[in-house]
Amino acid sequence: MAQKSRYYKSQIRIEKIFEVATELFLQRGYDSVSLNDILAISGGSLASIYKYFESKENLFLHVVEFHTQRLDKKLDNLLSLDENLAPQEYLSEFAPIYFDFIYSAENQKFLKNILLGTSKTFGSMLKNVSKIFLDTSTLAFPAGLSNYFRAHIDEFDSADPEYLARYFCFLLREPHFNRLIFFGEEPNLDKENFIKDRIKIFLHGVKKQ
Repeated sequence: MAQKSRYYKSQIRIEKIFEVATELFLQRGYDSVSLNDILAISGGSLASIYKYFESKENLFLHVVEFHTQRLDKKLDNLLSLDENLAPQEYLSEFAPIYFDFIYSAENQKFLKNILLGTSKTFGSMLKNVSKIFLDTSTLAFPAGLSNYFRAHIDEFDSADPEYLARYFCFLLREPHFNRLIFFGEEPNLDKENFIKDRIKIFLHGVKKQ
């Protein structure tokens, strides 16, 4: 009984540390947050952090992975589209939802604080953070989109549904998204015409004629 009680208290402590770390990293970025900053709010000890997360870097990576998964789930829930639609119709419904999501204030704040808030030490974490980001719905492609292409693969020149999904999402994001995140340049475009143009470019390049 006493052992269960200690385990329960330990879990609560770790959850509180993780909760506070998430809040501080997302507010300030990696460089501006110390483990002592986290513990000053959460309570607990450095020993607890090292026992469960090993280092500040690993704690940060856990936070990044948790938050990207939360954003992915939110985006996937928005994309409940009819897979029986023709490609033109499906992409016309998908694109505005994806576009609005990636340019949302929540998504921008997360990426800016994670990417720009690690300027001093990002090099040592680049491989792991990049892997997390490249597996996300936001910066790679939503699973629903690749599933759609898989179901309609006979209509496309490429036999790789993930390539098609990644390429279409790239067309919707760039170059405006990177310029917004890294340089603060708000995209100056007509969203409706931009999306129509991107769908046209995509289908012209990959759809069987």
